[in-house]
Amino acid sequence: MGDYNVLGIDPASSKLSTVFDGTSFHEVPPGSLRDVVCASPDTLICWDAPLTGPPDEVESIYEGDLCTRVVEKYLGGGVVRWSQRPAGAWRPQRGSAPPKAPAGISVLGFAGLTHWTISRRTLGLPRVGPFDAALTELPARLITEGGAQPPAPDERRPSVVEVHPAVALWLWRAPNGRTTWLYKRDGDVLRDVWGELKAVLYPLAEQHPQLKAGMEAASDTPGVSDDHLDAFIAWALGLLWTRQAADQPAVVLLGDARTGAMLVPLCELTSFDLGAAFARSIAGANERARNHGEDS
Repeated sequence: MGDYNVLGIDPASSKLSTVFDGTSFHEVPPGSLRDVVCASPDTLICWDAPLTGPPDEVESIYEGDLCTRVVEKYLGGGVVRWSQRPAGAWRPQRGSAPPKAPAGISVLGFAGLTHWTISRRTLGLPRVGPFDAALTELPARLITEGGAQPPAPDERRPSVVEVHPAVALWLWRAPNGRTTWLYKRDGDVLRDVWGELKAVLYPLAEQHPQLKAGMEAASDTPGVSDDHLDAFIAWALGLLWTRQAADQPAVVLLGDARTGAMLVPLCELTSFDLGAAFARSIAGANERARNHGEDS
């Protein structure tokens, strides 16, 4: 699936957005962002902000759907709860506790992020109800399925997929025992995690020349900021997803349209079928509700 031109985007609603195209960084004002990222149908936009919202159907909405998605609850480490009376409790069945992002790796509910406005203005996403424009009418095709490989490019418009660079950085580097991840506040931490990330990516770069070239271009950029790092990671996730062999994935799409979906490095925590677990939890909650009604 090497037909995509990948862009990594760190969108911002109160300052310039940062775009990485594999060769250089670009700082783009809000009013011009759509023209930059939606210029060609062979583009895969890797967008660092939530892109999915609650379903249109009223009967399909569960507690918290307008604030926090399943994927955020999963990566945030808590038990995901649903309250279609009686309440059903759901925990990933992996034989261990859910993951919990450390301090400095924020997994906030999608409604609590200021990216909301720039995402809506540029892409019309996330949709939050039946009065929003249909997905087919938006300037970019939203990808929420694909597993280890994306669908082929759309013939008439670019494609967009959600990424969370901070989460990806943590998942790539979690085994190293790092105790602080505050790279958005501390320049020393930023320098350290950037060096650690390059060490992780170098073996992959030997298999993917474009990744190696992108790493060199990003490293040569003076005054690399946390925005640059986020845009680079967004691009790297998309590049690997579109170039990797299906039987040797390094990146997968975790979740689906209902749970929320984002590109993440493949590891023990992200090989989990989040969508299937959510469907089982809802089926169980509905069954308990029916049994409760029959017994009352």
